[in-house]
Amino acid sequence: MKAFREYLCTACEWTDRVNYDEIFTECPICGSELTELTEVPEAPEAMPANPEKYDRKSLEKAADDEVV
Repeated sequence: MKAFREYLCTACEWTDRVNYDEIFTECPICGSELTELTEVPEAPEAMPANPEKYDRKSLEKAADDEVV
């Protein structure tokens, strides 16, 4: 099931992606009739900003083993 609908206004070229449960019939900018675009891919899952590159337990053990 799609999570989003994407709309295009051919008069002013306005586009937007909204939740699937929201339905637009006219452009909020110029009031013209909107076209719903099909084949819109679902939004990708969010990726962590900085994925872990190392095993956290190994790093903690190494930090504990460091000689001051």
